[in-house]
Amino acid sequence: MKLLVTDLDGTLLDEEHEINDETLLLLRQFEALGYGVTFATGRSIPAALPHIERARIRLPAILFNGCMIFDPIAFKPLKLHVMRRHTAMKVIKEVSTDVSLLVFSKENIYAVNPVEDLNGYLKRDGIVCEFVDGFREVDLRGVIKILLVGSRKRLDELFEPLKSSLHDGVSVVRSESDLIEVLPRGVNKGTGLTELSTLLKVQPSDVIAVGDSMNDIEMLQTAGLGVAVGNAREEVKNCADLVMKEERYKGLQELLQIIKRGVPCETSKTRY
Repeated sequence: MKLLVTDLDGTLLDEEHEINDETLLLLRQFEALGYGVTFATGRSIPAALPHIERARIRLPAILFNGCMIFDPIAFKPLKLHVMRRHTAMKVIKEVSTDVSLLVFSKENIYAVNPVEDLNGYLKRDGIVCEFVDGFREVDLRGVIKILLVGSRKRLDELFEPLKSSLHDGVSVVRSESDLIEVLPRGVNKGTGLTELSTLLKVQPSDVIAVGDSMNDIEMLQTAGLGVAVGNAREEVKNCADLVMKEERYKGLQELLQIIKRGVPCETSKTRY
């Protein structure tokens, strides 16, 4: 089996953060060419599930930026990585009160220090969470990831210092301009793709991965063919084997036509 693994936000989803009818047809066309199709996203189960169901994805999906391989048919994780309790507590203590924290555990989602920027994110991803006054009210057992939500300017100021102070025990990634994600050490979409490929018995050379953001880089580097859509950040384009001219889901339409013509060598750096 060949495998197409695509990011959601900024890649497959349209400007309304939805999978439109045009994209549904596109996914079926990839399947007709012999590709199994699935998603790799930073989203949680509740946030990813509507898109998994709409696209009729039956293969396991990579969620939480690689922390979980989720089987939508059995409705259970096949792989799960969590933080140590003391590590999660250190992250929460390190972050100032002018950004929001979302703490994702196996059982709950907690919002700590809710600020104005948080509401738009919760609405966009359909997240229902428990608002708490501080980390002492949070059950830190089985924390999958901690998400920082704030203004682009504030997160720009926080990102490098946070990476330096939290280098031991976690991975810190900038998934979007208004989001910083803190994950268990060594976990990313690339490690998630490796685990998924092993589960499905698919060779990396038979995997196409598509993305746009910094949290997609390891996945593009792990896949046999890493593809950046036209709206991808320049750092992502520099790590991709193919760079599409078209943006978002239209970049996947462009990719489909390239595949039909014959994909260039996986080691080439090609921009369209």
